[in-house]
Amino acid sequence: ITNSISAYFLKKIPSRIIVEKKTGENILSTLKSTFNNKNRAISVTLQWLLFTNIVLSAFIITFLRKIAGYNNSQIFLFSIAITIGSILMSKLSVIFGSKIGSKPFLILCAVFSIIISILWAIFIPSWGITIVLLLGLLTAFFHCGFLVHVNSLILKNMPKTGTSGFATMNSFFFAIVSFIVGITGGLLA
Repeated sequence: ITNSISAYFLKKIPSRIIVEKKTGENILSTLKSTFNNKNRAISVTLQWLLFTNIVLSAFIITFLRKIAGYNNSQIFLFSIAITIGSILMSKLSVIFGSKIGSKPFLILCAVFSIIISILWAIFIPSWGITIVLLLGLLTAFFHCGFLVHVNSLILKNMPKTGTSGFATMNSFFFAIVSFIVGITGGLLA
């Protein structure tokens, strides 16, 4: 019901974009042209890698519940820590991103995301809930910072024509990558 209501209001928003199908254009040809453009290829690859990490991070809650033995109250606190991390970064990324630029900010977020992923890989349940909350906050914090600036790169490197085809191709391959990573992560869990 809410989707129908949303669609009704979205229909009223004017759009300058006219979706035109070019002859011979398909998802694979759009993928090929995307990877022929260095900047576009880098931004799309970064987005896919980031979302791969985000999909795998979703298994943290299952890990905390089943392997580490945390109860529902502790999982709820973990969810709050993730939310706080995302909110903090969404505010700070605007301030710091404009001062130091997107590229250094992306590198900084990537380095810290790698360090935090390594900490999750060696995590021992005896570290306690405080460390778990801190790791959750930092995971969401750096994922959000990475996400904000990768999305700005995607927007900056979007083709002038065929934006609809580019967005469709990006979503299609992102969905395939997420599906494969999700299934693999689930099998390994």
